[in-house]
Amino acid sequence: MKREFYLGTYASPEEDGILRVEADFGKEQFTVKKAFKGIENPSWIAFDNAEENVLYCVNERTPDGGISAFRIEDGELVKAAELPTGGSDPCHISFNKSGKFLSAANYTSGSLSVFILDENGIPVQRTDFQQHEGKGVNPARQEGPHVHFSQYHKGELYCVDLGLDTIFRYTLDKKNGKLTEKQPFIHLPEGNGPRHFVFSPDHPDRIYILTELTSSVFFYEEEDGEYKLRQKISALPTGFDGENTAAAIRISADGKYLFTSNRGDDSIAQFRVRKDGKLELLSIVKTGGRTPRDIALFGHLSDGSGKKSYLIAANQDSRELTALRWNEEKETLEEMYMKLSVQGKPVCILPVTE
Repeated sequence: MKREFYLGTYASPEEDGILRVEADFGKEQFTVKKAFKGIENPSWIAFDNAEENVLYCVNERTPDGGISAFRIEDGELVKAAELPTGGSDPCHISFNKSGKFLSAANYTSGSLSVFILDENGIPVQRTDFQQHEGKGVNPARQEGPHVHFSQYHKGELYCVDLGLDTIFRYTLDKKNGKLTEKQPFIHLPEGNGPRHFVFSPDHPDRIYILTELTSSVFFYEEEDGEYKLRQKISALPTGFDGENTAAAIRISADGKYLFTSNRGDDSIAQFRVRKDGKLELLSIVKTGGRTPRDIALFGHLSDGSGKKSYLIAANQDSRELTALRWNEEKETLEEMYMKLSVQGKPVCILPVTE
């Protein structure tokens, strides 16, 4: 089985910032197909919603963060636009269902930017800017708002603020690109620091929120217009007493398994999703690298196909990719002898559709 993906990194303009990589899982081998310089800190990369012919990235900078768009032409990235977000250190981008609007999460300044895209998917203008206010109980990490992630779901934009322990909800005016707050928000217990979330593919009323500061998964379920907390479960080994911050969360295409990455324990936590939506910890396995940030699923766990399944981890501090094989019978990931060292610090994996 072979799959290709783009890799986003923390890199200077002189280094390889975005790479196109092939993973040959049968041969247990990574191959860099293309490498692109001149892009500063593309720490989150994404495709447009349709034909994957435009690649977008954040330019994670302080104080003048930006987003960039590249046309993919004959395998090359051709820069089409770069616009300021109005905030500091943008770290995530997402699109509404029609693909007409792009949202960028500005982490350090705690704000959310919205851009309108032209008929070719190129961002042309910022249409809205939402600045969050306040602080949390952790003086080191929650001294102010920190917007980390956003995603459209059932016509609304859900926006994670790590500094405020809150998932904001917005409606989008599709004519002018303006956001309007929609209550109720999802308020997590203080000090947990939410980072990313996923919705269940089978039950759209179920949301799983990964907290960076406590390395836990919170399971909420929508009931009568409000989200009710059903479960909190740790993603760390029993007795772990070191420093750890959780990073990525992924759910399988069939909604049966959920995975999170641990920076500190340098591991992947694997959960079974029960019929009632609650999680059961199966095992925690090392990635073979240091500080795994993003993770990506390949094979039937990602697309429902009958193919074997794998997980690739972007290990930020050891500057390498590692791969794990999914053992379906044992319901666990297993180590493979498959690594790739890169120039920059790898932090985002973007699979290419087969």
